[in-house]
Amino acid sequence: MHQIIAGQLATFITEHLGKSVAPSAIMDSKPGLDGLPEHYYYYHDVHEILREVSRRRARTFSEVAEEFGRQMGPELLKKYGELIGSRRSTLEIVAKVEMLTHGVLLMNEAGITAEIACELVSPHELSLTYTSPRMLCAVVRGIAWSIGVERSDRVMISEPQCMLHGDPECRMTLTTAVPEQETLAR
Repeated sequence: MHQIIAGQLATFITEHLGKSVAPSAIMDSKPGLDGLPEHYYYYHDVHEILREVSRRRARTFSEVAEEFGRQMGPELLKKYGELIGSRRSTLEIVAKVEMLTHGVLLMNEAGITAEIACELVSPHELSLTYTSPRMLCAVVRGIAWSIGVERSDRVMISEPQCMLHGDPECRMTLTTAVPEQETLAR
């Protein structure tokens, strides 16, 4: 998982800041990370790296982080596609990708306190709660949006609570359009 994040982060930085800027060059040397694999460094500093990209590009952190999530979504679908199955609704896939992604990260990382909870309210509505000291909820939004695009489905997201606005957690409601034939059958 870290390799996917690191690879996508390196690509994202190259696309936004140019080939001459390496992800590690963005960050100051951090004590305690010496000798660890490069992907570990990138993963643990993803928030700071995205914040620096947003500063250099004069864009908000949310815009940059969401764009990074949109870039990651297709890669996560490739990685987990067979495990999830293609017959699920877009929002079922979003829930599975988020749970699998965070489950793998939590299994591999001591000290990660990120929590994600997904409840499929209906085939067209997903309730998602996210907490993390990294505050990468915008990445979650980008991933959800890109999965919708990959499946030719428009994902709409409302977020009445967000850690980036000072709330203790992010609460999102993700919806997709109800197909016309389902509406007529009701």
